[in-house]
Amino acid sequence: MAHDLLGLDAPSTDNDQAFVNTGPAALPNSQPSDLPPGLSVRAASPTLPISEFVPILAPMLPTGHPAHDGPQAKHVLVVDDDVAARLYMRARLMLRGHLQLFEAASGEQAMQYLLTQRFDAVLLDVDMGGQNGYEVCRAIRSHVSSMKGKQPRIYMITGRSSTLDKIRAKMAGADAFLSKPPHPGELAELLAQL
Repeated sequence: MAHDLLGLDAPSTDNDQAFVNTGPAALPNSQPSDLPPGLSVRAASPTLPISEFVPILAPMLPTGHPAHDGPQAKHVLVVDDDVAARLYMRARLMLRGHLQLFEAASGEQAMQYLLTQRFDAVLLDVDMGGQNGYEVCRAIRSHVSSMKGKQPRIYMITGRSSTLDKIRAKMAGADAFLSKPPHPGELAELLAQL
């Protein structure tokens, strides 16, 4: 009997072995000993501490101008605890080109970035574990003011769309309130203002 993904017994077929052996190769000598024959385990992606995060660079789109005459790359921070949402934002922002994109999975990580980086824009999710986006927005405004730096544009992004949520975002210091996921044209228009 072969084991399916839920751990239930399923009848064995000739395709079971082909299915089990597809995909990335398993790490040698690191497999648990209680796995059925023919099954392997892939290693999980390593979790990097914040000090090891590096920006994702989007190249300058071709404009016909020499590189030294072009605008400086914009620094954009995406703060969202949802990996899928961060991937969506990354894909959309990379199409814009010529920016340094940083990603944080929590308000705490976002604040750690702000200790060493200056950002032109922060795309901030409202509903996150720990601090919510309104609290993080106020913390960013307070921190940048205390450092006498230039305030970034802060765009709150959420599935909520009530008038009360928009008022709360404005009171927290947000420059704009976008529905989640943001429309590509709306996002491009806001980033063009940087």
